Amino acid sequence: MKSKIIKYSPFTIAGIYFILAALWISYSDLALYSLVHETVKLHLFQSLKGYLFVFVTALLLFFMLRKLIEIVRQEAVQGEYRFRVLAQNTSAGIFMHSEKFIFTNKAMLDIIGYSSKEIQNMTITDIVSDEFKSLVSERCNALLSGSKLSCNDEVRIVRGDGLERWMNIYATIVEYKDSSVMLGTVSDITESRAVQQSLIKSEQRYRLLFENNPLPMWLYDVNSLAFLEVNESAVKRYGYSREEFLNMTIKDIRPAEDVERLLNNVNRVSGGVDEAGVWRHTKKDGATIFVDIQSYAFEIGGRLVELVQSSDITATVEAQDQLLRINAELENKIKERTKALSEANERLMELDRLKTLFVSSMTHELRTPLNAVLGFSSLLDDGVYGDMSEDQKGAVSKVLKGGQQLLDLVNDAIDVTKIEAGQMEQQISDFDLYELFTEISLHFKEAAAEKNITLNLDPIHKLMHSDRRRIYQALLNLVDNAVKFTDHGSITLSASVVGEGSDDEKILIAVKDTGVGIKDQDMHELFVPFSKLGMVERRMSHGTGLGLYLTHKIVEDALNGEMSVESEFGKGSTFMIMLPVKL
Repeated sequence: MKSKIIKYSPFTIAGIYFILAALWISYSDLALYSLVHETVKLHLFQSLKGYLFVFVTALLLFFMLRKLIEIVRQEAVQGEYRFRVLAQNTSAGIFMHSEKFIFTNKAMLDIIGYSSKEIQNMTITDIVSDEFKSLVSERCNALLSGSKLSCNDEVRIVRGDGLERWMNIYATIVEYKDSSVMLGTVSDITESRAVQQSLIKSEQRYRLLFENNPLPMWLYDVNSLAFLEVNESAVKRYGYSREEFLNMTIKDIRPAEDVERLLNNVNRVSGGVDEAGVWRHTKKDGATIFVDIQSYAFEIGGRLVELVQSSDITATVEAQDQLLRINAELENKIKERTKALSEANERLMELDRLKTLFVSSMTHELRTPLNAVLGFSSLLDDGVYGDMSEDQKGAVSKVLKGGQQLLDLVNDAIDVTKIEAGQMEQQISDFDLYELFTEISLHFKEAAAEKNITLNLDPIHKLMHSDRRRIYQALLNLVDNAVKFTDHGSITLSASVVGEGSDDEKILIAVKDTGVGIKDQDMHELFVPFSKLGMVERRMSHGTGLGLYLTHKIVEDALNGEMSVESEFGKGSTFMIMLPVKL
């Protein structure tokens, strides 16, 4: 509880004392003069009055000073209490230290890892690591001796649990209980120091990368455009010294006509990565190079800067320009060649049309007299015009055989012409595949028997909706080829259903022989018109060379099927056709 005395200022108290003293002196003298008339007595009473005034004044001073001392002591006790309460409830480590620790708050104990009982008889040097003991001891002596007012150091301490931590210790001198003591704070900076060390290492690493980067790099101020730093690669590549660069702006390495574009680009820089693209730069010797610029903007000390990396792509740009010129030239040549090819193609199409017309006309013209030759030869062979000698019959037989071969050639040529002209007529009907196989077997029965070849059938009863005549023609050609090139063994004609019952149901027909087979290098000529594979080696004169070509065309173009072959030279061949059940 504060005294009422301290409510008044010293000037107020002095003024009151002056007024009371003046009143006492004035009125006490008047009273004495009126009551005492003898001079000796008057002097005696005046002396007593003076002693009384001094006594009362001393008594008042005594009570006032005692009260003030009591108030000061109470304030000191309350101040220390408030300090202790505040110190115990703060998160910062606080301590008082003289020859040993006088006071440590809870945060301090938590930081250094000791209990309040353990720390009572310890000094600050006891908690620091050996390497910092002399430094801390020196700092304590300097503070306590008055040669330093404060100190602030980063040291490593050894906690009570043995762990080492980095601390920042700040201490100053204060008066406590009539003596000078150190009052200090302790804060754990282990993590922040690790971050700081990491940042230092990172800065060193990035500076190393900057200085030793094989590509030119520089740092410039976005506002002034002035170069702030350049690496050695930039110096070597552009020809300017480092000092020259630092007295230049980034405008100085651009052609004059590119500066406006540069300023527009810089005005858009705000931070982060900037893919600036391709630019032209001017070297010290006046040469212009093309560069690809990548940059990263960030702030240093409150100003926006940009780190730039420059890649010389002059050779690439020149190669691209040359490529564009070559492409343009090629396009012009291609247009000219395309026009010439188009004109040639039109001429070829016209020639092909005339050829087709000629072949069609000639084959029809040939077939009429050829039929007459075959007809009269057949009449002669039947003896309609009388008996003939054996030599005459042999001659007529050769005429019939040659005429039939010629008629087959004419018919094949007509079919090929129609297929290539897209004029192949289809005659769609329903028929049983089994019956078709039977007809094929009867057709080649005599030829197979003459060569002592076994003709095997593996047919199935399957109703088909397709062009029976063209299927018959295709199988006729395949079996005919098999008979020609098979001297012993067998020929097998088989059929099977693929995807039975589905919407995409198909028939697989195979003609397998044990003939001479086909060489691998001859497979690519198998379906080429007028190709007579194996006929020269076997000295076969008959055959048009159109059979397989025509069969392939019939199967794929007229019947919407697929044709394939498997063959092993010297062992035989298997020709397969896949046809839709419903065309």
